[in-house]
Formats: sequence, C-alpha cells, structure tokens
Amino acid sequence: HRSTGVPGLYFDLGNTFYESLDVPPELSEQWGRRAAIVARSMARMKLDFFVPGPTDFAAGLPGLYRLIEAAKTPVLAADIITESGRPMFPSVLYFDRGDLRIRVVGIAGFKPAVEGLLNKDPGVTLQAVLAEAEPADLTLVASHLDKKRARALAKAIPGIDAFLIAD
Repeated sequence: HRSTGVPGLYFDLGNTFYESLDVPPELSEQWGRRAAIVARSMARMKLDFFVPGPTDFAAGLPGLYRLIEAAKTPVLAADIITESGRPMFPSVLYFDRGDLRIRVVGIAGFKPAVEGLLNKDPGVTLQAVLAEAEPADLTLVASHLDKKRARALAKAIPGIDAFLIAD
C-alpha cells in the first residue's frame, strides 16, 4: 500500500503480544518468544502507532516495555496513568497525510491488570486532551472501548470524526 503513494495510517489496536492475561506456565517460554517475534514484525511494518490492549500487559510492565522497545512503534493511551497521576504513554499524535493534518488520540478504555496503574474516565480524558490539542483537519480516537461506549462518546464530545475500536 505504501508503495502506491496513497496516504494512509498504519496502526495496531492491541491484544497483540499475548492471547490472554493468564499465561499457562507450560507455555510461558513459547508465548514469550512469539511476543518477541510479533514485536520485531511490528518494527518491520513501521506502524504509525499502537494502542495496547488488556492482554498486552500479560508479561507485566517491564515485559510490555521490552516489547514496545522492540516494536519501535509509538504507544498511545491517554487514560492509563500511574497511581501518582503521571501518564504512562503519550495522549495524542499528529500525522500529515496528503493534504490532511490528522490527530489521533489513544484511549485504552480498560484498567491494566498491572499493579500501580490506573485508568482515568475515557470521556473526561478525551475532553481534556482535545481541549489542549493542536488543531487538525481530522480527529480519530483509537481505543479498546466497546461499540456502545464509543458511540456514546462520539455523540457527547464534539470534534471527534471517527473512533477506531478493537471490538
């Protein structure tokens, strides 16, 4: 697709590295190797961004950081914070594609099963991010929200052109 010159965004909406949060002990090494291969594959694909899903935290936060580093892909999740309130990942990225300036906000939409991380309310988070964001021609929200929640937020918050959901 890239070789055609047609502008596009390339992304992954998570639940990519592991099949479940509970890694069977007898499959731990196998799943870990598979996750590392997937991360290296992501790097070769040169994705524009990645929003982690719940199962991406299966190896804990240090494991996820190793995989993200190997994937060489920016991570977005405005609503995942530490207990002290510090953001874990960037909230928004901007892309120039063709004549469009595209703003992408990442919303995980779940509380990670990792000690020390919290999940802020997606609606409040989106409003805050958009209030501080640079102008753009198109605003996309990439998330793990279900269709019902995404649809409700799209109606309630002006300025969102589309939700990209993993549901």
